[in-house]
Amino acid sequence: MLAKAATSDIKQLWSLLKHTNNWGKKMNQLLECGSAEEINKHFASIATDRDYNKDSIISELNRYISGPFSFHL
Repeated sequence: MLAKAATSDIKQLWSLLKHTNNWGKKMNQLLECGSAEEINKHFASIATDRDYNKDSIISELNRYISGPFSFHL
């Protein structure tokens, strides 16, 4: 049903979504999740890589690109 919707018509998308079988159940589940701030803190805590180092990633990519099997698009 949603596959036939025009993605540029937001009003139509929401209307179709609200007519799906689980709309009310999912809304109740969302309300039990907590505030937007609590949800944001949760996902920030599990999606943060404390060992992230941009320079080492760029260095590794450059090493890979200039390796013996490198190719250019």
